[in-house]
Amino acid sequence: MRKIGFECFQSDAGIFIYKASNRDIVITMIYVDDSGSMSNNATLVKEKKKAFMGIWECHNLGELNEFLGITIRCSGRKIILDQKAYLTKVLDHFGMTNAITANMPLPYGYTSIAHTGNPDPTLRI
Repeated sequence: MRKIGFECFQSDAGIFIYKASNRDIVITMIYVDDSGSMSNNATLVKEKKKAFMGIWECHNLGELNEFLGITIRCSGRKIILDQKAYLTKVLDHFGMTNAITANMPLPYGYTSIAHTGNPDPTLRI
């Protein structure tokens, strides 16, 4: 990815960012043999996809609608991520399609604390 101007995202080895001099940006995510790109500039993302496909053997499958079991929909300026199909498959696999739900509250007095330090690469899965 460095050959075509991308930098690896510090907290996730599968995310790459290309920053153009005019403040345009392309973000590409890669997992094994799946990848997806997004940008604020359609021409730039097409250019970077072409460069990517010139190096690695792959096919452009068009607009990204699904990635790693996550359904992706765009509505205006919103990106909607949905794992319903994946979760349905998991529930079906374990015979829990008609299971009765139960609330699982956090312990009394629980307060979340914001992380203020640098990302720890050893905590990556």
